[in-house]
Amino acid sequence: MLTANNSIDTRFDSVIGGSGGVTKTSGSTLVLSGVNAYAGGTIIDTGALVTTSGASLGGDPVANGATLQLDFANDGVLANVLRGAGALIKTGGAAALSGAGSTQGSVSVDAGALRFTQDGAFDIQGNYTTAPGAATTLGTRSTLMLGNAFAMNGTLNNVVGVPEPAISANTAAIGPDAMFNVAGYSAGPAASASQLASSTFAEIHTAAPGNLNGTFAATRIGGSAVPVDYLTLTSAYTRQDYVIGLGLTW
Repeated sequence: MLTANNSIDTRFDSVIGGSGGVTKTSGSTLVLSGVNAYAGGTIIDTGALVTTSGASLGGDPVANGATLQLDFANDGVLANVLRGAGALIKTGGAAALSGAGSTQGSVSVDAGALRFTQDGAFDIQGNYTTAPGAATTLGTRSTLMLGNAFAMNGTLNNVVGVPEPAISANTAAIGPDAMFNVAGYSAGPAASASQLASSTFAEIHTAAPGNLNGTFAATRIGGSAVPVDYLTLTSAYTRQDYVIGLGLTW
């Protein structure tokens, strides 16, 4: 086991390998930027661990008890399973999380895009926040399960379909400039075109009536700012849920 007990903020660009793991201690920041191949997992006890690519954290899992920051220089995939009650912070370019069964204490998308491509729910014990100009994307079979508040001030992209709801939270707040985008459409092979385009999908569900506040300033299909031929998108809000509908038009 390699223990990083750096007393000042440190960047480590070399490659870490072997069967052991990496443990981050001390209250300072450690930046890992190498393509690392260590197999024993990563433990963040105190301070902050910053990774600049999806290849910097070696093998599974990552036990985050403090702060894990994804500051990817380029778009990338983090395949590690994330565990622990620490904070996950997203900056830099786009990062995709693919580790099934992951959980974190809180998630903050401060810049760039955070994409969830895992099969099943990503559990967040506390809050999830997307800042203005940033984006959260849910893949075909990915959902978010929150223990507390969901705040969307940027763009929410979702490949609509099953499972539903896409996001479950105690409370949810949609900012005045937030945007919702249908990034794709998922259904079983036996579904007909009319079934696919005459359906409703639960996107945000809160724990009780009165717990959902705000509406999206814009809704789009495929990121298009102009209407899409033959397909319409409608939004329905209650004080508890946000639901979209898709329909065929010609």
